[in-house]
Amino acid sequence: MSLFTPEQIYLPDLPSLPLKNRQNLPSISCIYFVLENGWLVYIGRFKDLRFRWRQHHRYHDFQHLENVKIAWLEISEPSLLHEIEMALIAWFEPYLNQTPCNPAWIERLKYLSENPKKFPVDLLAKKMFCRLAVLMAEKDPQLSQRQLAKDTGLDITTINRLFTNNFSRVDVGTVEVLCNYFGRSVGELFEMRNPEDIPQRKTKKQSRAEVEAA
Repeated sequence: MSLFTPEQIYLPDLPSLPLKNRQNLPSISCIYFVLENGWLVYIGRFKDLRFRWRQHHRYHDFQHLENVKIAWLEISEPSLLHEIEMALIAWFEPYLNQTPCNPAWIERLKYLSENPKKFPVDLLAKKMFCRLAVLMAEKDPQLSQRQLAKDTGLDITTINRLFTNNFSRVDVGTVEVLCNYFGRSVGELFEMRNPEDIPQRKTKKQSRAEVEAA
């Protein structure tokens, strides 16, 4: 394996599998990365990845998380595993590597509260805002949600939730499809806003009630 530095590792480019498909992991010597919704939460090492995940000591912790994936970086020389693992943990600082084996959601809250410099209060207070309605209008003022669903193959319900900002989570695959469709980056599709700055879209039922009351 050629020499590399931690900053050269781009996690989305690494091979990965969902936690529920861990039985299909390859039997290789590697550093592995546990991600929740694309956010790195844990780094480990083992000479046989598939065997390691038969009985992982933090498996029950990971079950508390959402959309968990296991990514890996193959290391052909097992003697280098420990050194590389330590370097990557020091660089990425995944929070579960710094905590005992307690339920992961408890550790996440503790880590956020004890590390205000890493997660400023004003940032944590903000909400994710989807600019899908803006991008649709810019691309074609006549572009409807139904047409977008037809063009992208995405479920109309998913599109509507993003369009109205009535969502609690977003699938990475959905984001990739939309970014490619509009030719935009993730930062142009989503942005962080204060809750009071997010417009509340009215449902047809609410709009009808206002008209009838006028």
